[in-house]
Amino acid sequence: MANSGTERSKHGKKGRPPKSVYLKLGIWYDEKHGHIHLASRDKRFRHTTVTNDSSSKLRYHPNLFNKLKAVLQAEGCWPEP
Repeated sequence: MANSGTERSKHGKKGRPPKSVYLKLGIWYDEKHGHIHLASRDKRFRHTTVTNDSSSKLRYHPNLFNKLKAVLQAEGCWPEP
């Protein structure tokens, strides 16, 4: 592992060198602000957020938000309605 937060793929496509990296992420939902946070120990990618709020020009990504929400729900880390 080059960095504590990443791991390079060991297998490339059709004999080519691998070009993917797996980034270990922690994710959690901030109910007060309506954002899902993504954080890593890798210094090149520390922290960012995503929201389902269309008024947020920089953080609005409904597809990613819903996929992360599904993971959090499946793990019991989403607030009950």
